[in-house]
Amino acid sequence: MRLEPMTPDRYLRWVPETVAGFAAQQTASGAAPDRAAREYAEREFDRLLPFGLDTPGHHLWSAFDGSEEVGYLWLAVRSGADGTEGYVYDVAVDRALRGRGHGHAIMLAAEDAARSAGARTLRLNVFGHNTAALKLYQRLGYEITFTELVRRLDDDQPPTVAGGPVRLVVGPASEHIALTAYDRAREVGAISLRITRGPDGPHAHGTDLRVGRVPEHGRRVLAAVHDFCRERGAVAIGLTVAGRDDDVRVVAEHAGYRPVARLMSKPLPPADARIGG
Repeated sequence: MRLEPMTPDRYLRWVPETVAGFAAQQTASGAAPDRAAREYAEREFDRLLPFGLDTPGHHLWSAFDGSEEVGYLWLAVRSGADGTEGYVYDVAVDRALRGRGHGHAIMLAAEDAARSAGARTLRLNVFGHNTAALKLYQRLGYEITFTELVRRLDDDQPPTVAGGPVRLVVGPASEHIALTAYDRAREVGAISLRITRGPDGPHAHGTDLRVGRVPEHGRRVLAAVHDFCRERGAVAIGLTVAGRDDDVRVVAEHAGYRPVARLMSKPLPPADARIGG
């Protein structure tokens, strides 16, 4: 697989294709309705590539198998918590050419390109409904580091939860809202929340969700959190769950959350180490 810098003409055709594709993926994953997804996609594209092909740190390539263009790759190289890392913003194979191993080959080329730029880790995001891409990346050695889940709060009635409501105690005022849940005097869970303005109304996002080992406690905690967010006008709530925290993810899915995206990563050893291994 050969990567060549994307030409200006190809870039002009690629822009509307990519914006429309990203918006469609957002909608299909359940992250946002059609109009909001399109507006978000356009804003993100303008933010990430303000200077188009000349945006520092971003690399856009057309992928060729011999003389035939089979797809494209958008890779950023940036500073991360553990040093220089690569991030695949978009990779695609022409629809008529899928199923022939081109996606696998483009990703191997992406790893080589990121490694040559000094990256020691390659990260990417795969939408929750894209099981084919998830399987490809897992075969290539990528692991899930975080799962993003979402549940709409404006299109259903709060479910009845066995065991009754739990009591939420709000922590000291800060940028994030710290909530601790109690069943009488017993602590049964906690979460850190942030509520921001989304394209279709306020959105809540939770991190550091902790629930007890009893599944019913988790459902009761989330039911109370949903009520708390509804009272503040939130139309949706998202959760970030660490990759290995399967108990919390299962509780969230039982409470009506859908996995909308998975952040995956793979270490990139130096080329000589890879060849020697």
